[in-house]
Amino acid sequence: MDRGYLFGIAVLMGLIAGVLLILSPVTQAGIQVRAGVSLSARPDGRPGEVIILSDLGIHSPSAIAFSPTHPEVIYAGAQDGLARSTDGGQSWQLVSTEPLYPRKIVVDPTDPRVLYACRRGLPNERGLAAAGVLVSTDGGFSWQKKDKGLGDHEIWSIALDPQAPHILYAGSHDGLVFKSTDAGGTWTVSGEERPALEGSPPRTVIDLLVHPNTGAVYAVEDTIGVFKSLDGGRTWTTTHRASGHLVLDGRSNVLYLAGRDLWKSPDGGATWQDISGTLPRDARRWSHQITWVGVNPEPLILYVQRQYQAIYRSTDEGETWTPLDLEKGFVPRVVWPGSSPVLYGAAGGYPAIYADPGVP
Repeated sequence: MDRGYLFGIAVLMGLIAGVLLILSPVTQAGIQVRAGVSLSARPDGRPGEVIILSDLGIHSPSAIAFSPTHPEVIYAGAQDGLARSTDGGQSWQLVSTEPLYPRKIVVDPTDPRVLYACRRGLPNERGLAAAGVLVSTDGGFSWQKKDKGLGDHEIWSIALDPQAPHILYAGSHDGLVFKSTDAGGTWTVSGEERPALEGSPPRTVIDLLVHPNTGAVYAVEDTIGVFKSLDGGRTWTTTHRASGHLVLDGRSNVLYLAGRDLWKSPDGGATWQDISGTLPRDARRWSHQITWVGVNPEPLILYVQRQYQAIYRSTDEGETWTPLDLEKGFVPRVVWPGSSPVLYGAAGGYPAIYADPGVP
């Protein structure tokens, strides 16, 4: 039984035990869990059920992040603030009322106490305040807004360079990519402006990714597509005329892009292949309308969600897809990998989790 599976189950139990509040745990098989829940059974005894955690005090979770080097440290951000677990999900603590409504949280791989977040704009006396970048160096207990050089640009996406975590990139609602080389202390527009399509509407940088091995920076714009920089953002080239959610399989270095269709690039974005396979198409738009993709590296399992509704799984790199029999309304955010992957997300405005029972 691999380490990812064991840890995923520990996190599953921890999330049931409490996301923001530690709710009178009992001990079963050496693990703190809610009464009636054990390692081998879901609350009703059926494997593969979506568990909605409606009594834990956290609402509308929008960002979940794991420390890549200290996997026992997990952060969950929602409209209420931030919760943290330092023991693999066995217990949780409400650490801050910031950041509210985070779009993304990233964890410094060299220090799990260092976090960066970008969040939605919040109402103020002037209308809607520009949302910059927030930084915490104490595990989320306190936050500082780091927006020197960002001006009034609302930040939609953020990424750090795993090889040099003090280097950050932030994408704005008006198509700019900002770069910081001092852990968010100051920001400058990253290099040249990326080319736009003639007559295209204003674009938003909806996703950013820095390749942990090559250092390549990828920026995804909602109306243009995927751009790539090999020199730290100084120059950019267009790699794909499709937009969406970009993820990397760190084991195989394969990129996956979920948008109108599902695309795969095995060569860093040089070429792309449509692997939507047997997924149903939207008859009105003649596309698959994929809103999320998650990757379990080993064994390789791909998960996608169509139009925030049906979730499908593929074990043959997208050649065929099988719908998962899940409750409607479950919106996955991330995949914790293992032989039985765990999907973390939301349902009905509350945290929700789904432990895939595995593929025969």
